Amino acid sequence: PRASRPISTVFYTLNMEEARKLYDNLLRTPFVRSRVVALPLAGEVTIYVVRNDPFPPDSGWLTSVEESARIIEEFMGEPFPTTDVILVVLNTDPSSGGVNFEYRHEESRSGPVDGGFYSGNQMWMFRPDDRVVREDSVITHETAHYYFHIGPLWLVEGGAEFMTSYVLHGPSRHLRSWVGDICRHDDEPIENIRHYNYIRDHVYDGDFGSSRGARLYLCAYVMGEVFLGAVFDAIGEEAMSAAVRELYLERESTTEEDIYRAFLRHAPEDRKDVFRYVYRRLHGGEYAFDAAQSQAASEAVGRVFEHISWFEDPPDGYHIKAARNIFTMWIWAPGFGERIARMAWLEDGVTEDESWAIRDLADIAAKDAELANMVANFPWFIDGMTEDEAWVIGALANIAAEDTELATMVANLPWFTDGVTVQAVVIINDLGKIAAEDTELAMMVANLPGFTDGVTARETWAIDYLANIVAEDAELAMMVANLPWFGDGVTDTELQALREVRRIVSDDLDLARRTVEQSWFADGIVASELEELRQIGR
Repeated sequence: PRASRPISTVFYTLNMEEARKLYDNLLRTPFVRSRVVALPLAGEVTIYVVRNDPFPPDSGWLTSVEESARIIEEFMGEPFPTTDVILVVLNTDPSSGGVNFEYRHEESRSGPVDGGFYSGNQMWMFRPDDRVVREDSVITHETAHYYFHIGPLWLVEGGAEFMTSYVLHGPSRHLRSWVGDICRHDDEPIENIRHYNYIRDHVYDGDFGSSRGARLYLCAYVMGEVFLGAVFDAIGEEAMSAAVRELYLERESTTEEDIYRAFLRHAPEDRKDVFRYVYRRLHGGEYAFDAAQSQAASEAVGRVFEHISWFEDPPDGYHIKAARNIFTMWIWAPGFGERIARMAWLEDGVTEDESWAIRDLADIAAKDAELANMVANFPWFIDGMTEDEAWVIGALANIAAEDTELATMVANLPWFTDGVTVQAVVIINDLGKIAAEDTELAMMVANLPGFTDGVTARETWAIDYLANIVAEDAELAMMVANLPWFGDGVTDTELQALREVRRIVSDDLDLARRTVEQSWFADGIVASELEELRQIGR
C-alpha cells in the first residue's frame, strides 16, 4: 500500500474567553474512557481518551493509541516515555454542540488536510462531525511525537510521519512521489532539506502563520519522511532503529551533524556509501563534517549521470527507488552497475514494474552477483519488463534470500530463460514459499522431472497445494513430496486428492498425517478412494 498523505499541523486561534470555555468543558466532561495496557519495555501505561461531547459508536481510539505505542516502542527500543497517555478528541463544529475552536488549513491535491497536535503528554485531534478524519494516521503521528518532539523540524515532523507509515504499512513503503507539489517557494522547488532549512530560517524566520508559511511547515513533514524512508531503505531496519534511538537519547542537543553521524555510525560497512549518496541527494550539501566522502561513491554518481538523463532529478517515487538501487548495484559491482545503467529501456524512464524489478535485482546482487548477472542477460530482461517478468524476478529474489544455489538452479531452467509466463510466476512464487519453510524440500521439488522439463497446469496446482501444506507442517509436506506419484506427474484424480489433503490440514493436522500415511494413498489415488477422501473430516 502507498504511504498516506502527511498530517499537517493545524494553525489555530483561540481567544481567552474561548480558551476558558474549552478547558472548563474538558475538565468537567463526563466523556472519558481509559484503558490500562502493559507495554513490553515501559510496563503499565494508562491511555485516556477525552471528548467534549458523547463518544460515537464503535470508537477504536483506545486501540489505535495502544497499537501505535506498542509498535513504536518496539522500533525505538526504549520504554514509552510516559505512563499516562492522553488523547483529546475535540469536536470543533459549534452547530453540533462543539467548541468554537477556529483553525485554518492548506489545501493539498488530495483534499483538505486533517489535523492534530502534540503538547506535553497530551495529543489533540480535531474531529468536526461533518467530515471524516483519517483517525489512525492522526493518532499514530501524534503518538510518535512522544519520541519525536525535539530537534530540527524536518526530523520532528518527518520522524512522526515516517513512524506513521511504518506502523500502518510495515517496513516496506512507497516513498511519496509528490514532494514537489508541497515543497515550493515562490513557484520554485525546494531541492532538499538543507535548502528547506535555509528558506525557513532566512526567508520566513520561523513565521509559519501565513498561507505560504503553512505550506512551508507542511514541507517538513513530506521532505523529512522521504529522507528518513530513503535512509531506512539504504541502511536497513536494524541500523535505522539504532540510529534513531541514539538521536532520541541525545535529543536535548541534536544538531544536523549529530544526525548525519548517527546514521553513518550505525550503517553497515557495505552500506555507508549508499547512505552517503542518499544524504547528499535528499538532505543536500557536502557539509564540512563530511570531508571524508567516499571517492568511489562520487565517481559512481557521476558515471550514472552519464547514462541516465533523469537520474539527477527523478520525477517520481518509482524513479527515486530505481536510481537508488542502480547506484547500490554500482557500488557493489561497478561493472555490473554500469551494465544495468546502460539498459536501453532505462533511458526513457522506468515504469512501476521496471522499478520493482531493479529493486529485486539489487537484492539478488547483494546475495549473488553472478546470479544477478545471469538474470540481466536474459533476452526478456534486456527488452524491458512486463508485469509478469517483474513478478518473477521478485519471486527469484525471495528464493535467493533463502538459498542462492536453488535460485541459480531455477534461473538455469530452459523454460525460465526462454520467457516468462503467468504459470511460471505462480510456480516460482510457490517455490519461494516452500523455500522459506524448508529449503531441502524446495530443492527436492525443483529437481522433480515434472519441474525441470516444464510444468503443466496440473503440476502448477500440485506445487501450489504443496506450498499451502508446508505453511502448516513442513514434515507433512515432505511426506507428500516423497509420494511416488507426486514426482511422476500427477493425474487429475491425484490433484484433487492433494486439494482434499490441503483442506484436511487446515482443520485437523493429525488427521491429515494419518491419511497421507495410509498405503492406499501412497500407491496412487483412484476415483473410489478420492470419494472416501472427500468424506474425511467432514
